[in-house]
Amino acid sequence: LSSMRALRVLDVSDNRLGGVLPESLWEIPGLDEIRLGINRLEGTLPAAWGLMERLLTLDLYGNHLSGQIPQDWGERFTRLRFLDLGSNDLTGPIPPTLFSARRLEHI
Repeated sequence: LSSMRALRVLDVSDNRLGGVLPESLWEIPGLDEIRLGINRLEGTLPAAWGLMERLLTLDLYGNHLSGQIPQDWGERFTRLRFLDLGSNDLTGPIPPTLFSARRLEHI
């Protein structure tokens, strides 16, 4: 996927996709939306995804993701408007920086 330089929206939600989240998605420079909700994805949230400065939507609802939300996501996702991590197996606190993300409309 990282070779798809013009990709703006990745929506493969509501399927039976398994495996881990590909860390290399951050290498797609123009990616605005990632919609991977309602699948069978597992593993942790890649810290490198915080490098996606253009990202507006991140929907990972209804998977089997575990671990903590990376601490710096709130600082790095400066354009993020929609974040859905519900119905996963995440642990730990919600990073306080997420609450200071100015454009975030949905958590």
